[in-house]
Amino acid sequence: MIWMPYTGGSITSVNNVCNIANTYNYDGKKLCDVIVIQPGYFYYEVSNDGRSDSEYPEFMQYIRDIVFNNDKNSGTDLCFQMEYDSSIFTGRYINDESKSNPSNKTYRFAKTLDIFKYLLTTPEYSFGIYAGGPNEQGYNMNKISDNINLHSNRNHITLYENDGHYKTYKDLTDIASNYNMAYNTKITYDITAGLLFNGWSSQVRDNIHRVYNELFEESRVTLY
Repeated sequence: MIWMPYTGGSITSVNNVCNIANTYNYDGKKLCDVIVIQPGYFYYEVSNDGRSDSEYPEFMQYIRDIVFNNDKNSGTDLCFQMEYDSSIFTGRYINDESKSNPSNKTYRFAKTLDIFKYLLTTPEYSFGIYAGGPNEQGYNMNKISDNINLHSNRNHITLYENDGHYKTYKDLTDIASNYNMAYNTKITYDITAGLLFNGWSSQVRDNIHRVYNELFEESRVTLY
């Protein structure tokens, strides 16, 4: 069985997950074959358990150390999850108090990537991927072939609210220009290719490096 629990920044939740990882069923086998822990930092504006944005990397390091030290022969493979979606370009709006612009989203993805980079590049460790819902890429409910890389607010509302619904990334370029996040190709697919095959597109590289260097004044994250 594979279980992918959401932790939302809670150390207690992570510890509870670890306890379940060590639980056996009635015939002496572990309950879960694989547990993929969701850090949740990319979705900070949705749920953060009261943890500040600056404190969240420490929480992800806690997860990383648990995964790193997990005994692969214990019967349960403890993993982590890489989270991203098109809000890395569109931003995300929940309400006036809970929202993130594209630069915030890019930074959180890049920070997660940086913290888990060793595990991502070491074959003995597994990881999961959450790359948003299919309707986020504009899939028509009746005809999948109608997908032309449109954004749909049915999955998440853009920072531009209704202005972003069912528009291409290229349509949103002028709106997003305040964040220099112009992107006109299939961003979730490009990031997935980067994670799986080290096939980072120049736009993904440039945006992540720019956010680190110019906006947040941190040392450049190295895309492996």
